[in-house]
Amino acid sequence: IRLVYEEINTLGVKYKYLPLNYLDSLLNSIESYTSGMKTNTLMITLPVFFTAWYLGATVSEISLGVRRREIGLLFTRGLNHRQVMLILLLEAVLVGIIAGVLGILLGAALIPLVLPGVSLLDSIRSLSPPTILLSLIFSGALSVLAVYRPARKATRMSVVEALRIYREEEEEVGSWHEPLLALGLGTYKIVMMLLGVSVEKFRPMVGNLLIFILYSTWWGVDYILSYIGPILFFWGFIKLLVQFSPWLQRGISFIAHWLVGDVSRYSSTSARRYARRLASSAFMVALILGYAVSVIGSAASTQDFIDRVTMSMVGADASVWLFSKKGAEELADRIEELPGVRNATVEVWFEAESSLGKIPIRAIEPLEWSRVAYMEPGWLEGVDVFERMNRSRETAILERGAAERLGVDLNETFLIKLKYRVYPFQIVGFFGRKPRENWRIQNPTLYVHRDFLKHVKEKYIRQVRILVKLEEDADLKAFKEAVEGLDPNIDEVDVAEERIREARENIFLMGPRRVEELGVIFSAIVSSVGVALIALTMLRSRWRELTILATRGFSWRQIAASLILEMLSVILLSTAIGMAVGYVILRNETILFNEAVATYIERRIIFPTASWMGILSIALTISLASIIPIMVAARMVSRRPVLMIEE
Repeated sequence: IRLVYEEINTLGVKYKYLPLNYLDSLLNSIESYTSGMKTNTLMITLPVFFTAWYLGATVSEISLGVRRREIGLLFTRGLNHRQVMLILLLEAVLVGIIAGVLGILLGAALIPLVLPGVSLLDSIRSLSPPTILLSLIFSGALSVLAVYRPARKATRMSVVEALRIYREEEEEVGSWHEPLLALGLGTYKIVMMLLGVSVEKFRPMVGNLLIFILYSTWWGVDYILSYIGPILFFWGFIKLLVQFSPWLQRGISFIAHWLVGDVSRYSSTSARRYARRLASSAFMVALILGYAVSVIGSAASTQDFIDRVTMSMVGADASVWLFSKKGAEELADRIEELPGVRNATVEVWFEAESSLGKIPIRAIEPLEWSRVAYMEPGWLEGVDVFERMNRSRETAILERGAAERLGVDLNETFLIKLKYRVYPFQIVGFFGRKPRENWRIQNPTLYVHRDFLKHVKEKYIRQVRILVKLEEDADLKAFKEAVEGLDPNIDEVDVAEERIREARENIFLMGPRRVEELGVIFSAIVSSVGVALIALTMLRSRWRELTILATRGFSWRQIAASLILEMLSVILLSTAIGMAVGYVILRNETILFNEAVATYIERRIIFPTASWMGILSIALTISLASIIPIMVAARMVSRRPVLMIEE
C-alpha cells in the first residue's frame, strides 16, 4: 500500500495534486488497536495464570506427600535425589505439554464466541507455528514452576521417613511476618482504592532531590500494588486468619458440636492440622470471587455506559435527520401522527461566537423538548427551567462545565455574537454532569428558544433533526420504514435501540469485555477444579483417620457434616472477603474512569440480574466442588471401612 502511495505521490508532483493515504491510516489504527487488545488480554489472563500456578503448586505439594512411599521405593532402587527430582520435573513437563495442546484447541474453539462471524476452521487456520510453540513452552514452564518447590521438598526426605506406612501430617505453619507484611501492603492499596485517592494528588511542587526520590519510590510501589495489592491482601489476611488465628478453629468447633455432636472435635483438630491446605483453598476462592465481581461488574457497567452514550448521541428514542430546516415543523407533526409515536420535536443546530470562542447552540421548543429528549437524573439544575424558557425568549440553558469555567451563575447573563450583533441571554439552568478535577471543555452547548432562529440565516444552520419519543410497544422496523417514506427532505433515521444493538455487536467496543468474561469463566473452572483436587488429595491423605471414625460408630452423615463444615466455613468466609474487595476494585475503576473521561454520561456501577446470577453461579460451583468429593468419600468409607496402605 505504501509503495503504491509513493508512486501516486510521485505522479502528484507532476500533475500538481496531493494524495491522501486513507487506507494506510485505517490499517495503522486497526494494528494499534489490536496490539492494545493483545496487551489488555495478557493483563486479563494474569489472574488466570496465577491461579493455575497456585493450584498446581498446592495440589503438587499434597499429591507428592501422598506419593512419598513411591519416592522412597525409587531411592531403594538406587536412584539419587537429583534423578528422582528430574523424573518429577519430566512428569510436570509432559503434563504441561498435554495441557497446552488441549488449551490451544479449546482456545481455537472459543474464538468464534468472542469474534462473531469467525468460523472454527478460520480460528484453527489462524494459529501460527510460533503461537503454538510459545504456548507449549509457556505451559510446560508453568507446570515446572508449580511442581519445582514441592518436588524439591519431597525428594529431600530420608528413605526411612518416605517408606513409613503411616505418618501423622503436621503441616509447617511458617512465619507470620511475611503474611503480616503482605496484609499491610494490600490493606494500604485497598484503602487508597476505597477513598478514591491516587498518588498523583500528592505530587510535590518543590524541587528538593530527597523529596523527589521519596515520592518516586512511593509512586513506583503504588503502581506495582495496583496490580498485586489485592492478591497480597487476600494472601496475608487469609493466611493469618486460618493458620494463626485460634478463634476460627474454636468457632468451627462450636458450630460443629451444635450440629453433629462429638465428631466436632475431629473438625477442630483437622482444621488446625491442615490449616495450610485450607488457607490455600480459601486464598484461591477469595482471589477468583474478587476477580469475578470486578470483571463481571465492570462488563455490566461498561455495557450500561455504552448504551447510555448511544442514547445521548441519538438524543431520544429516535432522531430523524433532515437536509434543511424548511418544512421541519410540518414534518414533525406528520411523524407524531404515526402509530407508536408519542411525541416529536424539532432541534436546530448552529454556532455563534462567545467568550469561549465559537460554541454550538441548539434551538428548541422547551416544553416539547423536555418531554422527548433523553435526560438523566442530575443533568438539569435550576427551578422551572423549561417553563421559564417558554415564558421568556431571552433565557437559555448553558452546559455546566462552560458555566463553571466562566464563573456564570444562575440568572446571570451570557452573551453570544452573530456576525456583528451581540445577543444577551439570562441563564436559567445548567445542563450536564458536574465537572471533575481534570475536566476540559469539549462541547459548551447553549440551549435557546427556537424563536431565536429568526435572527439566524438559513446558511448558518448546520444541522436539523426531529427528536421522537416512542411508545414502549412500538414496532421499530415499521416506524423507520414509515418515516423514511414520508418526505424527500429526510436524510437518515436513527433508532436508539438499533444503535445500541450495533454497539453491543461491535467487536472493537465489546471484544475486550468478552475476553474478560471468558477469563472469569476460565478462572472459575480452574478454581473449582483446584478446590476439588485439594479436597480429594486431603481426603486421600486422611483416609486412615476417616476409616477409624467409621469403625467407631460415626455415621457417614456425621463424618460428611464435619468435613463439609470444616471446608465450607472457610470458603464462605473467603467468598465474602473476595466479593467485598472486588467491589472496592470496581468502585475505584469507576472513579478513575469518570475523572479521565469528560462526557455528559457518568459511568455508574450496576449489577443486573444476569451479573448476580453469574457471580452466584461461580460461588455455588466452587462450593459444590468442595462438597461433592466429601459426600462421596464419606459414603465410601462408611460402606467399606478398610484401612488402605498407600502403594
